[in-house]
Order: sequence, then C-alpha cells, then structure tokens
Amino acid sequence: MSSSNVPVDTFNWDNLIAGSFPRSTTRVQLASGQGVLSRGTALGAAKLTIGAAVAGTHAGTETFTAAPTLLAGAKAGVYHLACTTTGGAGVGVFSVIDPKGIRLQDALWGVAYADQIGFTIGTGSATAGDTYTITVTDASTGTAVQQIDQGNNGGVATLTAASTLTGAVVGNYEIVCTAVAGGVGTYSVTDPDGNALAAATQAVAYSTELSFTIGGGAPIVGDSFIVVVTPAVVSYVVCNQAHVDGSQTLVYILADDKVDTTAAIMAAVYETGKFNGAAVTFGGTDTWANHVNDKATILFRGDVVPDQRAFNV
Repeated sequence: MSSSNVPVDTFNWDNLIAGSFPRSTTRVQLASGQGVLSRGTALGAAKLTIGAAVAGTHAGTETFTAAPTLLAGAKAGVYHLACTTTGGAGVGVFSVIDPKGIRLQDALWGVAYADQIGFTIGTGSATAGDTYTITVTDASTGTAVQQIDQGNNGGVATLTAASTLTGAVVGNYEIVCTAVAGGVGTYSVTDPDGNALAAATQAVAYSTELSFTIGGGAPIVGDSFIVVVTPAVVSYVVCNQAHVDGSQTLVYILADDKVDTTAAIMAAVYETGKFNGAAVTFGGTDTWANHVNDKATILFRGDVVPDQRAFNV
C-alpha cells in the first residue's frame, strides 16, 4: 500500500530505514544491565573508565572520602596529584596535572573536586609532598589479556592471572624459565615483537607491559607460559549526550530487535545508513537532532512522523 505523503526517500516497513544511502552492519558487545533494547536504539561506546587513586609518596594520613569519577572532558591517561602546601590540622592543597601535562585547578582537602575528574580528599592529615595517581583507561585503544596458556610444564609453578599495563602490545608474550635457585624460578619475558623485556622472578610481582605474579612450587628450566593479549573489548550503551565516558557520541544503531542485556551480549548494529530520526531511540531527552553531526556515515531524515510507511509486509 502506498501513501501519497511519504517522500521519495521512502521508509521501510518498520519505519527505521530512510533512503538508499549504503548500509553496512557489524556485531558489537552491548553492556549488561540496560534492559531489553529495541531495534533502532542509538548506541555509543562506553570506552572510558576510571580507577581508584593510587598513593605514591604518602607520609600523611589523608584519605579519599569520595572515590574518583569521570566528569565531562576527562582524558585517557594518568592524572598526577601532589600536596603542595598544608594548613592547620593537616588541611592540604593538591596540584592536579592531567594526562596531557596541563595543570588543572588545585584540589582542596575536604572540598569536592570537579575538573575533568571528580573526587574528595578528606579526613586524616595531609603532608606536603604526598602524591597520588588516578588512571583513566580508554578501552577503544587498550589491550586485555584474553587467556594464559601452558607451554612446557614439567615443574609445578603456576601463572593464573595477568593484566596489561602501559606499552602492552597485541599478540603472544612468552615467559620461559631460564634458571632455578632454591626452588625459585627466573623467567625470560619476550613480547609479541620478539623484544626481550625485564626478567621475571617467581613470587615477585612483574610490571613491564604485563602485570602478573608466578606462584606455585618449583619450576624446571624450560617451563613456559604464553600470555595472549588482544585488543580490549568496548561495550556499547544507549547514546546519551549527558554521558561522559564516550557514549555521548553516536557510533551505531541497533539492527537486532528485543535484545536482552541482562548479561553483556553481542548484537548486530548498523555502522552506516540513512535513518528516520523519529524512529531512533536515544537516552535521556536526546533526539536525532542532537547527534546529526556525530558520525558522517550515519544520516537522518527528520521530516516524517513515525506512523508513515511506504508499504506493509
């Protein structure tokens, strides 16, 4: 059935697709806990996460009474905090340097901080020279340990957990026992490009590109582990311009329908195409007009109301 008031760039039966702009699809991971998402939901990449404050030099007794949070303008990398002065009762003033080396406004003891990141330092007593780091991680450019494989394993040493650090590259890291003294193994560590990294010692935390600790009993020379590193997985959530983790920018439009996100799940999405703005669902109070310039390969038609159809099937 045709309709005289439907423009030449006709809509498909479910009112989502508009026009003949090329469409392509891919599959991505949807974050858990979003309920059931319908076809046409706009998605953004929840790629930024913030870690806990890690003390460096720390002679004082001050603590973080509000854990770090992401705010608008947060940058991936390491934020450096240092107590520059103290007043009565150990009330400190902390300098804050962002990952680009730019000094932000100072943080005051007992006052909520809100410049790119949020936190509160309070209780206890600060000492000049106390330092902290706060790391914001970007999963879209990051890496993750996918699995740990056993190579040769004549001994009883174990490696059960590992994570990536700054500088980690995608591929297989080879960890090989080169010597054993007093039941404790020394291991060579070779990155995926064949570069020899710092040696690892059993029962001592390792922290060059990878973080791990080899445990268990005595190994045998030649025993080995393989740590498989892959690109980190980015989770996608409903796009909302109020977000600060990257998902404020439209990246995909959900192609599957009625996707249950009780657990994280893979789903089909449109990465290019022309869509009826009135049929796309955003988070908060957003509409297609808020995101018309987010991605050059996702276009919108906004001049057709949702109940107009070119045909029925």
